[in-house]
Amino acid sequence: MTNVEEIIRNRRSVRKFNDTPLSEEALSAIVEAARGGPPAAPARPRPV
Repeated sequence: MTNVEEIIRNRRSVRKFNDTPLSEEALSAIVEAARGGPPAAPARPRPV
């Protein structure tokens, strides 16, 4: 498991942020890991 995946799986709320820029590689790894996560809402069919 990569470091980014481990961080995402063990996530917690963070209220303090710093303005250190992310590398393109780190940002790509975060987006790829997020794509494998669950959707924000359950996938239920809507009534017509």
